[in-house]
Amino acid sequence: MSFFATLLSSEGPTHLYRVHLDGGERLAHLTLDTEAGEIVSAAEDGTPTGALRVFLEDGELEPMADQEAEGEAREENGHISREEFSWISVHLRAQYLRTGTAPGKVSKTYG
Repeated sequence: MSFFATLLSSEGPTHLYRVHLDGGERLAHLTLDTEAGEIVSAAEDGTPTGALRVFLEDGELEPMADQEAEGEAREENGHISREEFSWISVHLRAQYLRTGTAPGKVSKTYG
């Protein structure tokens, strides 16, 4: 798996990212909200889907309600799994905590 996240826009404390997964074969979106202290899955226009959430303070992933909800989350987020969302969020969170600002780009290749 690989991903490349690019900052698309910033409105106050909310920063919208487009994430290219597996060399651009799949797309997903997420927002980094520094005021709310969270990274959430989002639609292409930046509207939070509420399906997946990581807290900036402790890096905890908000649990899914059930398997059906996870299937819906994958559909709403460009077929991004909970595990993929977690990996991307970990790296985005780390760069944000290191610099104190929303990073312009974040990328990682696994295996």
